[in-house]
Amino acid sequence: CYEGEDLGDLGVLFGEKYRRETILLSLIYFGNILIFLSLILFLPMAFNSEFCGGDGAAPAHKCKKLSQQSLLKTAIVISATIKGLLTAHGLSHVTGRVPMLRVFAALTLLACLLLYRCYNQTVTLVLLFVIKFAASGLNILVWIVILENFPTSVRTTASGFVNFWGKIGGVVGVIGVYVLFYMSPYLVVTMYVVASLMSFVGTVLFTKETRDLEISDTVNG
Repeated sequence: CYEGEDLGDLGVLFGEKYRRETILLSLIYFGNILIFLSLILFLPMAFNSEFCGGDGAAPAHKCKKLSQQSLLKTAIVISATIKGLLTAHGLSHVTGRVPMLRVFAALTLLACLLLYRCYNQTVTLVLLFVIKFAASGLNILVWIVILENFPTSVRTTASGFVNFWGKIGGVVGVIGVYVLFYMSPYLVVTMYVVASLMSFVGTVLFTKETRDLEISDTVNG
């Protein structure tokens, strides 16, 4: 059934049929993974320095053991990962993929914006939990859309291409957190806001609903 097909052809992703989805999914995933992965580094640094929003003072750059309280807070936020994955997956079967892409991207952006101010430690913990929850949900939705949108002949190539931009985002995020946090927490929050805004804009522009789309084996199938 693949006769005449150039399997894994990267050029197909930038052809008229898939160009828009390829670019938008890459944009969404770049911002999403920037936040998703860099939070793993940011959380212990934030909790150990009593980070309470972008308007706080820059913490001292010193090594110290992670306290039990900081470890507990980190575990609480990380637990949002599985909750976000399951919630996004379940809701997308009811509402469709596009609405949930936008909801989880908007939720990430809103929570990041609220981090600009220091309310109290409890609010900060809740906001970081929401960010991890929403970023995890957006993550699984992107992968669902990739599998449903692209035909079998180029699906692996599409997955690899979008994932490549996600990995770039992750590297930028981790480096950004380490460099910017000790300059000013405000800069880290700004990085997260920009990344979440990129993802949100991408989801707004992404209009192709893939929930009931018949999955094809070939580009012209």
